[in-house]
Amino acid sequence: NLKSQNTANQTALKEATSNVTDAQNAKNAATKNVTNKANSILKSYSKNLTAAQKKALQEGKAVSTKGLSGKALSAVQAYNKLVTTASTKSQELTLALDAQEEAANNAAQSAADLAQAMVEAEQEMFANVKNYYDSQLDYLDALNSKQQALNDLRSAKRIEMNAHDY
Repeated sequence: NLKSQNTANQTALKEATSNVTDAQNAKNAATKNVTNKANSILKSYSKNLTAAQKKALQEGKAVSTKGLSGKALSAVQAYNKLVTTASTKSQELTLALDAQEEAANNAAQSAADLAQAMVEAEQEMFANVKNYYDSQLDYLDALNSKQQALNDLRSAKRIEMNAHDY
């Protein structure tokens, strides 16, 4: 049971790590898209943008569409959608990292539990072997004691003893 639980936790950790990698790649791609779109807008529509809008573009933040029209407006709206997507991907990465941390903790705990159970099983096995041999010794002592009592009885009754009686 502990072994299968440990295997499941180790598998969950691998999946969580894979999810983190995927989420990191998605976030990086979304951030790159935001940066590329911002640079494109700054090149093409710089004269139509206010200082605050330019600053927001340079910082990778959502841009106000106030005062924009035509192609500049549609470009900024597309940029804002990319910013929203990048924000979502960043949140997904945070969730994936949290899940990976929990999976790592669970995997470490189950590995420790399994190792402890294996040690306890070995200790129990040695204790059982010791008990077996202790029982054998007790049995032989009891037989020896019985034989000694029989010999004492024969000696008391003055019955002749032979080699077999010793």
